[in-house]
Parts: sequence; structure tokens; C-alpha cells
Amino acid sequence: MIDPRPAHAASVPRAALSAALSMALFAALPTPGAWASDTAAATRLERAVLSEKEDHLRLGLTVAPSVPAEMKVLAEEGRLVLAFPGLSADSAVLEGAGLGLTPGEDGLHLEITGRHLGLEPDLRALSPLRGESMAFAIGAPEVLAALPALVPLPRPRPVAVAVPMTAAVDEPQPFTVVIDAGHGGHDPGAVVRGIEEKDLTLVFARRLALRLSTLPDMRAVLTREGDRFLPLGARLRFAVAEGADLFLSLHADTVTEGDASGLSVYTLTPDRREDVAAEITAEAPRDAILRGVDLGGAGDDVTRILVDLAQRRTGAEEQRVAAAILTGMGETVPLLTTRPHRNANFRVLHSVDFPAILVELGFLSNEEDRKRLTDRRWQAMAADRMTEAIDSWRRDLATRNGQE
Repeated sequence: MIDPRPAHAASVPRAALSAALSMALFAALPTPGAWASDTAAATRLERAVLSEKEDHLRLGLTVAPSVPAEMKVLAEEGRLVLAFPGLSADSAVLEGAGLGLTPGEDGLHLEITGRHLGLEPDLRALSPLRGESMAFAIGAPEVLAALPALVPLPRPRPVAVAVPMTAAVDEPQPFTVVIDAGHGGHDPGAVVRGIEEKDLTLVFARRLALRLSTLPDMRAVLTREGDRFLPLGARLRFAVAEGADLFLSLHADTVTEGDASGLSVYTLTPDRREDVAAEITAEAPRDAILRGVDLGGAGDDVTRILVDLAQRRTGAEEQRVAAAILTGMGETVPLLTTRPHRNANFRVLHSVDFPAILVELGFLSNEEDRKRLTDRRWQAMAADRMTEAIDSWRRDLATRNGQE
């Protein structure tokens, strides 16, 4: 994977930005005939969103109709400038404080300032959100060192030449897996011999997201990118906002008596679905309960019925994805010997129209599990097996839905 982090010009005066670093963001460029002859006219920055996270800035860019194949990074104290050759835009596309836009000799200049930049601002690629072309984490190097570079930056999408567009065509949306690293911040989860559950789940979540993002038409998003606390309800709301097709919460178990070991998968207790439907109907905004459906004019009874029907379909898929993971993982990863597929009423399993499962990767209280969970080779192998299992279930789902 290409590492998009630039070298830095230390404390360069604002007027002197000659120490520019050209970055080849893509492994392969399209053939000359694949690009429109007038790149400046064909390629525009449609949206730039700068949002402030706990300890860094997140920049999301939407470029159409093609992604630029090169950009330059100009770094100085408290300021970062991204120069895109052949890109055009106007200031109306900017969203968020600390963003500026100016034309330059080498293309469009997007200037970023903010309190997270520090003396030597750094840049790292992140997984784009739905609708974005590319995304970056921006901040001080010591902060970004803890953030994952989830996926390589996207390759340029070829632009057809001399083909008139008669109507807008929606691009197929990627299959989105939201990965929730359990605990975080002031909540360490299980702690055994100095090993904290919150750290293990984040490391594995990053590995799994990286592996999933290599699959065609697959998008992996983390509920947390660093050591921060998220309320349980906020994790599911995040998944809804991201358009999740699958929600996967990762944990590591522990016991005070006995010596349990092995991986297990939890799905929502079936007889709790009616209570969950009533709870969601009473508490959730009506326009955000079912994807693409505004229930603002529906009464509680109708809403509860629709939620219940959606949950029944979701529940069936949860059983299938849980079985796929246990089957795929069980060949090489030890499973809990007594009922590796379990039911519970965990808050993060209260989804409506997408499957939500919770995976206990193993037991920190068990010495062999603890060795596995902290071993990088095991983590990589387990992430590979889980990726294959999720992809197998996804392809089976597409076949049953008549999409393949």
C-alpha cells in the first residue's frame, strides 16, 4: 500500500512554500485516451468537508467525474496546502472552518488550518465515506501515528471521451461493513496482566478493515479511530448514518471462574425483538428508523409493525452471517467449545434493517487465548479468515437477492 504521509518543511515562512512534495497517489494511471482532453473543464472539486475530531482533522473530498492522479503537499507550521493539478472549484464547495481555496500555477490550492496541525502537519489516507472520492486525517505526526491508514487512495476513474450524458446514472454503492472496536477511552473493558480489551479490539478492527477494504465493492468503516469512548447507542447511530449493510462489534471476553477459551458470536435474543421494536419506535427519529423510509406520518402501531417485519428479515441474516463466521473461523481459529453461537440482549445488537453481531475474539483470562490475541501473526490470520467468511455471506446474500 502506498504510504501517503508527506515529508515536512519545518517552520517554513508562510510566503515561502517552495519545499513542495509531489505525491504519486495511485499505482497506475489511465491511458492518455481514457482522460478527457480538457482536464480542468472535466474535473471539478464538488465538495470539501473539514470536520474536527477528538485529536485530528478529517478532510473528505468529492471530485467528479474523475479523481486527480497527482497532488502536491505543501507543509509548514500550523498550515497544510494540497495542490491538485488540473482541478477547478469555487468556494461554495467548502464546508467547515479552517478551509480556504485559491487557484495556483500548479492547480487548485486547498488550504487547511486548525488547532490540531502543530509544528509539522502530517497527512494520512483514510477510508472514504459514502459519496466521497478520497479522505485524509490531518494533524501532528505523533497523533496520526495512532490512526490507521485504512486503504490505499482510490485509483483514477476513467472518463469517457465524446460520450454525451443524457441522464444521471446512480453509481452502485459499495457494501458497507461498520466495525465497532469495543470499549475505549475511560472504559478499558477487560484488563488482564496489563492487557486492555479496548486496545486489542482496536488493533483487530484496523486489521479487519484493511483486509475487507481490499475486496471489490466493499467498504469498511470504524466507529472509532483512536482511544476514545463512544456510548453504545452512538455506535449504532453511527452505523445507520454510514448506511451499514453489516454491523460487527468486536470484544475480548474474560471469566473469573473456570477456564473458558475460544471465539464466540452473539446475536440478539429472539424473544427480545418485540421489546426492541417498541423501544426503537418510541425513541428513534421517525425518518431514521428504516433506510430510505420517512415514517413521520405513521402512527406507533404501523411503525412498530414495519420495524418488526424489518427485524425479522434482519434476524434471519444475523443467523446466516454468524454461521458463516463460525464455519470460516472454526477451521483455523479455536471456538468456544460450549455453544459458540450465543444470544444476548446487548445494546449494540438493537439494529433494525441491517444485521448486527458481536464477536468475542477470545478470553483474556485464558493464557493460550491471550497469547493468540496479542500475536500479530494470529491477528492477521484471523482477520483474513473473518474477511473470507463475511465475503462468503455477502455473495450468498447477493445471490438470494437476485443481484448475481
